[in-house]
Amino acid sequence: MNLMSVVSSLLILLVFLSACGGGGEEKQSFVPRPVPSEYAGLSTAELKAKSNTPAYIDLRDNIANFNGDLVWFSGQISKVFQGSEPNSFQIYVDITHITESAGTKVDTWRD
Repeated sequence: MNLMSVVSSLLILLVFLSACGGGGEEKQSFVPRPVPSEYAGLSTAELKAKSNTPAYIDLRDNIANFNGDLVWFSGQISKVFQGSEPNSFQIYVDITHITESAGTKVDTWRD
């Protein structure tokens, strides 16, 4: 009877673990999109002139609305991830420069 309980418990555990999807993790890939022909070969100043600068909160909360749009931000790079293709990267940029917090001078970035 004890052997039957142990075998049943192991089977239940295996079913539970397989239902949790332990092996089916999807790997995120960072593959750059092709540069649209209208932007190819333009200088930084020309790209800036053609771009939008949405409010950070609009971009953060509605990122899908900006898919394919050229946007411009100034900031400090906070994280860099290697892309799926050689020499490609995904970067996170903090765009809000904080110079004072609670009456104290600071020099930091966020967002």
